[in-house]
Amino acid sequence: MVQNRQNMATNHSSSSWMDSHEKTGKETTTTTTWWKGEEKIDSFFWNNVRGVNSMWKINNLCYSPKRGSWVVYKEDAKLLPKFVQDSPKLVTLEHPLQVSFNNTKWIGGVSLLYDDLRMEESGAHLYFHLLPVLSGWRMAKERWPIESISVVFRHLKTRKAADKQLLDLVLYHVPRKQLVELDSSEMSRYDVICWEHAIRVDQSYVSTADSFMFSIYLKELIKDKYGIDIPQHCKKNNKGHPQVWIIQRRVKARQILNIEQLVQFLESQGISRENIRVFDSPNAACSSTGCFGYAVCDDITQQSQLACRKSGHRLEEDIELFSQITFLISIHGAGNVHYLWMPPGAHVVEIFPYHFLPTKVYETFANTSGLKYFQCQVEDSSVYLEKMEKRTHNFTVHQCWSDNSCRPKVKQLPVYLPLKDQSKLSNVLEKALQSWRRECHQR
Repeated sequence: MVQNRQNMATNHSSSSWMDSHEKTGKETTTTTTWWKGEEKIDSFFWNNVRGVNSMWKINNLCYSPKRGSWVVYKEDAKLLPKFVQDSPKLVTLEHPLQVSFNNTKWIGGVSLLYDDLRMEESGAHLYFHLLPVLSGWRMAKERWPIESISVVFRHLKTRKAADKQLLDLVLYHVPRKQLVELDSSEMSRYDVICWEHAIRVDQSYVSTADSFMFSIYLKELIKDKYGIDIPQHCKKNNKGHPQVWIIQRRVKARQILNIEQLVQFLESQGISRENIRVFDSPNAACSSTGCFGYAVCDDITQQSQLACRKSGHRLEEDIELFSQITFLISIHGAGNVHYLWMPPGAHVVEIFPYHFLPTKVYETFANTSGLKYFQCQVEDSSVYLEKMEKRTHNFTVHQCWSDNSCRPKVKQLPVYLPLKDQSKLSNVLEKALQSWRRECHQR
């Protein structure tokens, strides 16, 4: 029987968040076990896209910076779930792990491990990988004293300054001294790093925002960092003339070809042209002014109430703008993560291009934020048949999505919206507008 490290189970209310032992010449063995108890954590966390619970809850988990992997005695590994045993990042040892105190970092309390977070992602896609961090931190701080919680990353280097803004928002409530970077020079000098209680969650973004309570916490975070109050309901925003907003990409990929026809359709539904706003995501400058940012890119009026900025964008501007939007039409894409900033009750219409496999990613964000969500799949195949190679013309959507050539090409196609009378899309838009008027307009 492998001997447990003495006094490993510390009192969370009094233990230091990082307990580093430097007792020269002393050695100990560790037993890595599946963490029993705290069953409520299981129901809090989400399943990954394959429906498999991808969370590890482990006592006395150790990591070798030199190996770049977790290290566990083979007998202890048998106690762990099969998906943990099969992990390529888990190395089993023939003998119990022998660690000397003078080259081991012992981290007490509870540690949230995000070592596989894809920090190389950029823009809206980075949300998918950072939001689990925020969700995990909320869970932990509700259960243990903040000073006993550490958050562990491989590194905290982002690709762009805008990505750093999102990272700073997510970590705003986490004390800097409680952030651990495994690739840092400080940590790499240790032979082994061990955690008393480790919670490791694979990066699965589909159910990142786990409940409406997550949305409430996110809005509290925004208020604390930026001083922005997101309205409690869409009706509080629609004073005067309510506006309909349309995200229109300036790049060809998923650009709406007949945007003017969409505007005319909205006019036929009683929305005046001056109350229809067409704008792009902050990854492209306005065609007319060269300015960046959602709020300064109105394609119809070609005017802006904000000063022009020729480079970059500011996250707080995106949040401020979307907090005022109560009706949004957009093609499926990463820009829809901004559903998170919209007020409860706001209406969103997500349009999936022809032969796009519908997903529930942004529907999840909409439901989390208390939005009214509508979706429609484009059934017009004209652009697809014109642009795609003939061998794919008879593909089903699933065949295209599983084909290494068809899927990436479909993502780059522009989109033609069928808006004739009684088309599927026109019916969805009419229904959404009627609901919006009932629920969000001031009486």
